[in-house]
Amino acid sequence: MSKSSPRYVQARHFPNYASCCPTCGKPLLDKPTLEMILNDVARRHRVTQAAILGKGKGKIVCAARDEVVYHARQLNYTLEGIGYFLGNRMHSTIHHAVRRHQARLTHATSSQNISTAS
Repeated sequence: MSKSSPRYVQARHFPNYASCCPTCGKPLLDKPTLEMILNDVARRHRVTQAAILGKGKGKIVCAARDEVVYHARQLNYTLEGIGYFLGNRMHSTIHHAVRRHQARLTHATSSQNISTAS
């Protein structure tokens, strides 16, 4: 494949793409995109993607937004990149959302352990 090939340019300029499919030429994903994470979390929490990307501070929306951030960080997306995707939020806000979701997970695990021990 020559360097001037569109496939080469596409794979080189988009780090989320590992390589191209040999049969159809479409890029293969190396990891889920932020859009894919957003779509999955929105569906599971039964909220709209616009609500997660918006400025809403409702409990359900914030929990969904925190989960998007948490999963994105688990896939090594940068704090700045996640913040930009979620409506130009600061990296410190994204970091706090990760910690908040980790605390939520820890609390849920510990309360499950308590209820099963009783």
